[in-house]
Amino acid sequence: LQLPLPKLFIGGDQDQMAPGEQFLTLTKQVADPKEAHQIKGGDHFLGGHEEEIAKLVGGFFSRWLG
Repeated sequence: LQLPLPKLFIGGDQDQMAPGEQFLTLTKQVADPKEAHQIKGGDHFLGGHEEEIAKLVGGFFSRWLG
C-alpha cells in the first residue's frame, strides 16, 4: 500500500490471524507516514483494550488533524 496519507495500524501481540512478527512485517511494507502499535495481550478483536485503543486513535488524529 503506497498511499501518501497517514495510516494507523493497531494489532494485538496475541492475534492468531496476524501474529506479532507478521503484523510488523506487513506494516513495514506500507509507505510512510504510518504508525503501527501492538497491544500487549490483545487478540484479533482487541477486546478489553478499548481504553488503550481510544488513546492511540485520539493521539493519531490529534497529530495529523491538529
